[in-house]
Amino acid sequence: MKENKGIIIVSVLILLLLLTFIGVYSSSLDVFKSEKGSSTENGGNNDETSDVPSQLKDQTAQEDEVADAQEPVYTPFKIRMFDGKPYILLQDLVASYQGKLNYDPIDGVVEVFVDLYQFRMLRESTVLERDGIYLPVESEPIIDNDGERIWVPITFVTEGMERKLKGNPTEDDVIGIEERKLEDISEKASAQQNSADVVLSAMGTGDLADYLSFLSVPIRGASLSNKDSHLPGAPRTYRNGIHEGIDWYGGYIGVPVNDQTPVYSMSDDGIVVRADHDYQEMTFAERDDFLEQARQLEITPEFILDKMRGRSVWVQYDRGVLVRYVHLSSIPDDIQVGKTVSKQDIIGYVGNSGTSYGLEGSPEGMHLHSDILIYGEVFWKYLEREQISEVLMQVFNGPEKEDQEEM
Repeated sequence: MKENKGIIIVSVLILLLLLTFIGVYSSSLDVFKSEKGSSTENGGNNDETSDVPSQLKDQTAQEDEVADAQEPVYTPFKIRMFDGKPYILLQDLVASYQGKLNYDPIDGVVEVFVDLYQFRMLRESTVLERDGIYLPVESEPIIDNDGERIWVPITFVTEGMERKLKGNPTEDDVIGIEERKLEDISEKASAQQNSADVVLSAMGTGDLADYLSFLSVPIRGASLSNKDSHLPGAPRTYRNGIHEGIDWYGGYIGVPVNDQTPVYSMSDDGIVVRADHDYQEMTFAERDDFLEQARQLEITPEFILDKMRGRSVWVQYDRGVLVRYVHLSSIPDDIQVGKTVSKQDIIGYVGNSGTSYGLEGSPEGMHLHSDILIYGEVFWKYLEREQISEVLMQVFNGPEKEDQEEM
């Protein structure tokens, strides 16, 4: 009886051990299957990366997509060199960016609408106007066959359109121009256009005088001439045109002038956008041809008027105000495009370039001519002759200007 009891107890213990072994084996098998399935879902990769949570992997993939989206895209354009400077065909730019191009062969004016900006250039003139602000570009457009092909300096892209380049335009035949999102262009264009929220047609004489009150006389000790023909709006019958600016002649402004008389910047924080160091005087035949064209057209085309201005320095000031200093005899070497000038800076010397006296090499007719524009338009565009004089008298001959004249 005792022997049977012992056998039963031993049998029970063996059975319990057997059941325990089966349970452990089954659990291990389940774990193995689970790990194998997980490994299969992850492409069979059983290294450390298989333990990365799926959410983290998704986040990493999204970050990679954003990085790829932010990588700049560049459109290729051919480069052509003129006088050692890189140019790009304007028609290619306009077509690529769905812009609009107009060229007036009479006035010699190139108008471009692209990137929500309006650009303006003048034949044989180193100026670029964008929404009424003049930019320093140094090189003139090259115009073939009355505008059939127009080449613009690469600074039209970098300074005007504010797009980045890929490649070296002075060495490469093809360079890349950065693509930009429309919303980025729209935001920048809107910000710049808001600063030009000036409506000349709605401004009275007092408004204009206040607006231009930061300007000083360009010749030390001078006062504004009261002679009608020296002021804007006076007729110029010899070229079928209108006088656009202010003449500062000795004998009329309270001080004598000659080709050694310095011309000062009319305000601080001006940016030189044109400086005709390499100016070449017209020949008599060229001048006669220009005047004949003006006689036949009964207007003075802009291209011809620019030739008549002679040696010039143009300075862009705050508030959209640009001043053209013209008929200069010479320009200091340090007055270069892009330079910032103040009222203490001499930007040129009085002369008679561009006039008949200048062609003759005569010392007669020495004077400074200065034009004042507000966002690309002459300030007096909507004024009567008497109102023009009233504005200028307030700006230049007011009592508050006396201290400035002695600076």
